[in-house]
Formats: sequence, C-alpha cells, structure tokens
Amino acid sequence: MLKTKKINFPIIPPKRTSGKIPVPEHMPAMHGIQLWIGRRNAGKTCAAKNLIKRYMDAKCIERVILVTPTYRSNVHTFQGLNINEEEDIIEPTKNAVSLVKQKLESEVKEWEEYLVKKKKYNEYLKSMQSDTQMDPFKLLEYMDFGFFEEKPKWKREDDSHPTRVYVLCDDVFGSPMLRMGKGMEDFINLCIAHRHQMCSGNTGYGCSIGILSQSYSATSSIPRAVRENCTLLCLFLNSDLKQREKIKSELSDIQLDRFEQMWDYACSKPHGFLCIDMHPLSPDKRFRSQYDEYLM
Repeated sequence: MLKTKKINFPIIPPKRTSGKIPVPEHMPAMHGIQLWIGRRNAGKTCAAKNLIKRYMDAKCIERVILVTPTYRSNVHTFQGLNINEEEDIIEPTKNAVSLVKQKLESEVKEWEEYLVKKKKYNEYLKSMQSDTQMDPFKLLEYMDFGFFEEKPKWKREDDSHPTRVYVLCDDVFGSPMLRMGKGMEDFINLCIAHRHQMCSGNTGYGCSIGILSQSYSATSSIPRAVRENCTLLCLFLNSDLKQREKIKSELSDIQLDRFEQMWDYACSKPHGFLCIDMHPLSPDKRFRSQYDEYLM
C-alpha cells in the first residue's frame, strides 16, 4: 500500500488564460489547433468550413487567413468565410508564416491606434463641453484626427479586442512550409505559441489554426509537436493499420478501449468523421460523430 504525507503547498492556477475566448455551448473551445485528417475527397474542407462558419456566425472568429496553393480552383468551397482575395490568401512557401505574423501584428497595431484615437475623442468631447478656451495646438490635433467630421469607429461590432483571426491551412501537405528547415520551424513555433500571438500590452489575444491533411504523420505533413498540441482532431475513414496505430499511440490521454468502434461508427455515415475534443467541458463530450452526435 502506498504511504503518503500531505504538506501545505497548494497549486494556485492563474486567474487569466491567454488566447481564451467564449464560445457557444457544444462548440469546441477556442483559441486552438484543429486538425482534419482524411484521404482526398473525404470531406475535410467541407467539415472545416462548416465549423469555422459557425464560429464566425457566433462572432468567435472575424477574419480567416487561408494558406493554400489551390484557392483559385476551390473558391466555391470557401464561400461564406468572407475571405478577402487580396489580403487573406497566402501561398505555403517557407516564408508563409512570416506573412501570417505580419498580418496578425497589423491587426493588433490597427486596433491599438483605434484605442488611442478613441481616448483622444473622449478628451475632445470634454474640451468641447468646457467653458474655457481650447488650446490651439489641441484644436489642430483634433482636426488632424478628423473629430470634427465623425466619431472614431472600429471596423468590427466589438471594439474590446483586436480582430479574432483563424489561420486555415489547406493543401499544404508536402509544401515548403512543412518541409524540414526554416518553413517547418516557423510553422511549429506559430502553432505552439498560437494563444500568445497578437499581443497588446500584457495580453496575448491569440489566433486559431486549422490544418487539413491527407496524412497524419507522413514526412512534410503535420509535425509531431503540432499534433501533440492539437485541441480538436477530426479523423475520416482510414484503413491503414499503421496510421491507425500511430494515431492511437499518440492519444495517450484518452480512453482507447472503444476508440476503434467509435471511429468506425462515425465514418459509416456519408462524409462521416470522428471528432475528438481534447479539452471537452466534461468527459462525456470528448467524442462526437461529426459535430452533432456525442459518442459515450
């Protein structure tokens, strides 16, 4: 029998977590790293698009940056995600992550500039209500800000945070972004630190990352460090026993006794997939068939 002795040394968790945003009931937590794994034409893109669209409808996501080499031939697939073709499409080169980070930093900078302008506008309103004569230099500053014409307005409905961004990577298997070297190193770092991106002051507002791949662990596919940090794993039909065993061996923190049965059941439906939530609200909400049926 194991003997123990308690001492007074409590673990006190932090009161705030970086990159955590509220989501509606029954939706996977955010921000996160979400993976869809399946063969060609299995339905990965459709499944990812439907989940992201739900996030957007709930205001959990406000902008999608798409990393893909095949957007032009797949435009119809991404309809509804409000993707700006000029700003939001990035080729999966070894410099792709650098371009993504530039866009994330630009969003934060724009929001911070808006906050400064909003604060100045409140000063302007107080000055206008004061009986004392306004400082000419302040008057010129308010004029430069355009306060005489209009009130500063944020481009989103909620101005309490920077734009909430989802980075979706599609058809990047074997691309320079995932090959050994700078591309893969940058991608791994982005994924591991996804909750700490988009920092302003002492707060990391974070971003979410989604990856669609035909293989779970092949060379130039999803790096292990990314797989081990994923928060949502969606598995389509896969009859490769080695791949199935590989997946099970890495899912060390879940009950595997009925895993095969649940996977086969979920994939028996048209375009079906097993959805595994790594951070469910309760243990009975970890496994789903697609998004709409809990498996217990």
